[in-house]
Formats: sequence, structure tokens, C-alpha cells
Amino acid sequence: MNGWACRPGRIEAGPPLEASRNRQRNRVVTALLQIVILLAAAVLVSVSLDAHEGHSHHLMGTVTALEEGTITVKATDGTIVLLSLTANTVYRQGQAARSRADLAVGDRVVIELTIDGVMQSPDGARGVAKEIRFARTGESQ
Repeated sequence: MNGWACRPGRIEAGPPLEASRNRQRNRVVTALLQIVILLAAAVLVSVSLDAHEGHSHHLMGTVTALEEGTITVKATDGTIVLLSLTANTVYRQGQAARSRADLAVGDRVVIELTIDGVMQSPDGARGVAKEIRFARTGESQ
């Protein structure tokens, strides 16, 4: 037949039509589950990408001050950032390894840094410089 069953006074859906409705319902439920899973994954990814302590960050700018154990940089967005320097901080000019003594006020820098457990240390630093790549003003990178 055509999927319809006739009884006195009623027309009811027969097996083929009922199976079609079940398949459609299953497709809708599956699609909704996929959307929920994708939204949950998007939330988890965005949370994991947020800045957090121990995660590497980059800072670009110009050195405005150098003190024993700290560097102050005016970032490209105009903010002033104070970072701690450690014995493990690596200095590079181009591809060549350099030392803290080679770095000077006015140098352009790209700094890889980590934010330590305290947002601001006693010396006022907001992070620790892991690697400082620098060039003199007017020098090509």
C-alpha cells in the first residue's frame, strides 16, 4: 500500500510512514547533538587560548630603560611594560647570540616572555623575559 491504514472512522499512519518519521526525528536529534558538541568544543578551545601564567607571550616595542634585573619597554600600542631579566634570559641580535651588555636604550625589541604566578612582582615587573631579540634603531632586522 501507500503507508496509510484505513480503519472505520480513522486514517492512521502505517509502518512506512512511521519509519520515515523516526528517521527524520533521529536526523534532527543527531544534528542537535553535533551542534551542542561543536559549541562545547569552541568554548573549551577559547578558554584554553586565554593568557595564563607560564604561557609564552610576545611583546614588541622600544627599550626605554635598563636597570639591574629589569627592562622597560614602550610597546607598539604605547603601553609601558616592565619585565624582569634573569640569568636564563637569552639575548639575540639578528641570528647572533649577544649578552645583556649589548642591549641599549632605544633598541627595538621583540621579547618572548612568561607571566609568573604574581601579576606584579616586588620590583614592579609584570613578567619574565625569556628571550630578547633586538636591533639598533635604523638597523635592518
